[in-house]
Amino acid sequence: RQSSLAIEFFNRFIAHTDLNQQKCIKFAANLWNLSQRNSNPDTQKFAKRILTYIEIRSNSDQSFKRLYELISGSTNDTSHVSSRSSSTSNSVHSFNTGD
Repeated sequence: RQSSLAIEFFNRFIAHTDLNQQKCIKFAANLWNLSQRNSNPDTQKFAKRILTYIEIRSNSDQSFKRLYELISGSTNDTSHVSSRSSSTSNSVHSFNTGD
């Protein structure tokens, strides 16, 4: 529940805050890290979409580039979850094709 609230707040925060201020970027990164703890699959899916948005926006906005650099390092911590879910999908797919 805490990770879901953190990712929702993170999403709203980056949408409505001036990320040119270092304190705001640091707070956003802390929210991101909090959202990645004990997150459920729905939260991870939402976080992945947000990260994609930040990555795209970082090409044209320097403040989003700094934010992306800060949080992309913490994303590696959850990458094992993403790879685990994709390997589960692959095993389900191979199970279904074995008929």
